[in-house]
Amino acid sequence: MREYLPPIRSTSCLLALALASMGLIGHAQGSVDDDIALANRQSADAIRAYRATGLPWTAAEVRRDRPVSTKDNAATLLRSAIRKFDSAKFKKESLVLQREISGKASGVVGDPFRRYSSALMDAVAASSRPKADFGHDYDQGTAIRFTDESALKDLVKCLSYRALFESRRGDRAACVRDVRAAWRISNFLGQEPLLLDALIQIACRAIVIRSVERCALPLRHNPRDLMMLKSILQEHDHLDLAFTLSGEAYCGISTIRNLKELGGLKGLEDPESNQVKPIDPKKLVREGAPKDPTENAFLVRHLQAWTAVATRAKQNEMGTEAVGKALDSVYDDLANKKSASYMLEVILFPVFSQARTVLEKSDAETLAMEAMLTALARSRDDRSLPTSITQIPGNWIDPFTGKSMHVLNEPGKFRIYSFGETRKDHHGVFQSEMKMFSIHDFDIGAAYPPRAQR
Repeated sequence: MREYLPPIRSTSCLLALALASMGLIGHAQGSVDDDIALANRQSADAIRAYRATGLPWTAAEVRRDRPVSTKDNAATLLRSAIRKFDSAKFKKESLVLQREISGKASGVVGDPFRRYSSALMDAVAASSRPKADFGHDYDQGTAIRFTDESALKDLVKCLSYRALFESRRGDRAACVRDVRAAWRISNFLGQEPLLLDALIQIACRAIVIRSVERCALPLRHNPRDLMMLKSILQEHDHLDLAFTLSGEAYCGISTIRNLKELGGLKGLEDPESNQVKPIDPKKLVREGAPKDPTENAFLVRHLQAWTAVATRAKQNEMGTEAVGKALDSVYDDLANKKSASYMLEVILFPVFSQARTVLEKSDAETLAMEAMLTALARSRDDRSLPTSITQIPGNWIDPFTGKSMHVLNEPGKFRIYSFGETRKDHHGVFQSEMKMFSIHDFDIGAAYPPRAQR
């Protein structure tokens, strides 16, 4: 009976059936056992090499600024804001709010954001604190929940909408306050070393930048306010892919350590489905290597993959592009592996391969908006707007090309932009303005007057 088989035989038999059904290997049981045994013989060296990279081996190494003091931690106030904020209602009313903001709705009376004021008050208060620690237990692996962070996106959007409303009714101080709050809340997400948090942060930053682009029109002849908005956008570190992925490396370790509690390979078939249940903290395995040989083989391949990422990236100074290329290179290697010990890593790894482009796009968009605000603040009127990036004081380097950003100055159309992933000039045409949707062939930047709202 199955329960009397030793772990390597029981786990390996199931693994062989799964691999055969997926067409990944066509070998006999002995081949599976040999592959698992080979990986286990490499275990000590794999652990030693991985730890030498500085990537986390325990949860305490994932985020080293813990514990965050109560007075510095924005999480409590943010959770209060989330509880008070009706996200479902906001989503339904979002289009109406945009019409009211733009003045296209008739009979607008008073403040359309009044019903959200209590939640937004807590959000603004939270934004004055330097850190946010949402209390993730990194040993939960793929069972970590992101409810709080996802809800923050709606708060950021509401603050950004209100900022535009305030700029158009002449309350410039309130506009700056809400832009600052929305931007700082976005930045809090970058303090978590997990890819999903970084992606939500990027989405939030894009929301704030589009709001700033639209706020610049009513603030056009208020240089002080324009430069204040620029200073807010400068309140961030460039998104650090190496830091973000260090958490992902540990997420894989904790997932493998607790694979049985997570439901095994079957429980990880669709990690995006949000059906992986959190593990009882008392049952979590928080250190060391698994005793089960197959699970330990999975760990060995995971450690080897991330050691390769770190090694290849460090050879190129760990910049965003270097880390992204290292991820792509390691994934290409993994994609060609057909043996049993690589099965889990092939499942876990692919989602990171495009992260570099997303981060560079966000940096480019932010930098272009900073340059735009500088140009608007320094020009007396639209006729005196710069015709070259060299006429705008500052260092405006395109993250994609490493060369200067570009300026488009035509009657009624002023833009500052990056060439984007293609590194080709699309003459200041942005993705939202293309007649036919494309994921590549567009520029990234800021527009004045602001581009039309979709």
